[in-house]
Amino acid sequence: MASTTARDPFPFFGTKNRNGCLNVLTYQAFRTMRAVFRNFHALDLKEVAKKNHLIELSERLTKYYFSGTARKKPGRAEEIRELYNLALVLYPLQVRLLSRVYHCLWSPKLLCSWIRSVINRRTRQFWFKKVVLPRDGADFSWLYERLPKMDSEWLEFQFLKIRTQGERDSRPGMLARLISEPFLYRDFDLRMDERYGIFRNVYQRQIRRKKRFPTASGLRILDTYYLFGDKRCAEEGDWIDLREQPIEILDFVIKYEKTRSGEGVVITVNPTVIRDLMAEIRVILEDSNAHPEYRLHLANERVRYFAYHVSGAKDAGRQLFDFDLWYTRKVRKILLPALPRASRRVELSRKYLDSKLVRLFNPFYETSVDRNFFLQMFSPYRI
Repeated sequence: MASTTARDPFPFFGTKNRNGCLNVLTYQAFRTMRAVFRNFHALDLKEVAKKNHLIELSERLTKYYFSGTARKKPGRAEEIRELYNLALVLYPLQVRLLSRVYHCLWSPKLLCSWIRSVINRRTRQFWFKKVVLPRDGADFSWLYERLPKMDSEWLEFQFLKIRTQGERDSRPGMLARLISEPFLYRDFDLRMDERYGIFRNVYQRQIRRKKRFPTASGLRILDTYYLFGDKRCAEEGDWIDLREQPIEILDFVIKYEKTRSGEGVVITVNPTVIRDLMAEIRVILEDSNAHPEYRLHLANERVRYFAYHVSGAKDAGRQLFDFDLWYTRKVRKILLPALPRASRRVELSRKYLDSKLVRLFNPFYETSVDRNFFLQMFSPYRI
């Protein structure tokens, strides 16, 4: 998913025109989302969701990401289509109204860049705290004040339906959580800002430090808050010192230690994630009922998905090298004799590793958008 040069990730979107935009359907949907982003207070989202190009695009997204479900379970596919239709309307609100929340524009690589920017010798935020929010504290009623022309009954029904689907342990359930949970816990976000100054700018944070108030940087991913604080926060007693103990966030292991270029934050991949991936690939390659070329294709896709998620782990080079070596030997031992020479391409995760810092990019300020925008925004695999 990190590269689009080998094949078109959205073949049904057509080709780009001279201005770098996509075809008419996708561009119409983007313009509607941009209108919601700019004028959400003057629009009725219930009427916006009924637009034909949004409905058609939601159907195509369902067929792309859940092709098996679309063929075998039309009833379930209709539920997923409704999720995507609502995502096309609510995602611009996530970008406009929410900050310090893992919303639709975030990715694992951006998460690693954010961690590197808040943990360093300049900020000296070496202490970590994880807060899991209670489900009964979720509330989205604050949206009613920001959306005066919204049908409140329709919005309440949609959130109730999404939260019900989000309780399922599946990719459609994760998609439902990615749509709804950024809007929940707004009151808790404001309390965390009042206590630690999470939403404050640089100068306001300096004033807080002079007054000896605890100051921290935080990010909420679904229903979990990850906080990195200074020494004033450590005085509360329930914070972990990253210089003494590593911590885990999603698929990454974070610690602060001395390196060759000095001291700094070290981001590696959780060994459990690599072991689970190796076990999954071993099952795929040893499936004697499938054609060897198909088995290699599935294994390469799984490696590509893994590499996309961990591409921001700047210190995982040795881990990925060892994994690529194991994967290459496994393919050579099991599949190579049965594969034609033209089909012996083995995907390597190490080539996706990128140590560059990336910033949060807002496409709604642009006049056009490319395929990667849709690839990242609507993927149910962003976490």
